[in-house]
Amino acid sequence: MLRSRALIVISLVYSLSLAFALVYLGEHYVADILAGAAVAFAAFFAIELSRSAWLALARRRSELASAARRWEERLREALRRPGRRLEAS
Repeated sequence: MLRSRALIVISLVYSLSLAFALVYLGEHYVADILAGAAVAFAAFFAIELSRSAWLALARRRSELASAARRWEERLREALRRPGRRLEAS
């Protein structure tokens, strides 16, 4: 999410003053402003959720890649060792 509190405060003050001006000047109704805010919030949270899901997927992908490298090293080591022979008794 957003990290800067100053940016959040500035953007909220700007949005609220613009909304007030639009209603005061008769360009929009209050319902228009509320609907626009709802769409903006929905889009913001959809983007944040997709971003966090993408980061979790990338983190999981790197974990799987490191596990695959470990298994590859184990397999190479096992193939380098001489095999045990079964002797008939």
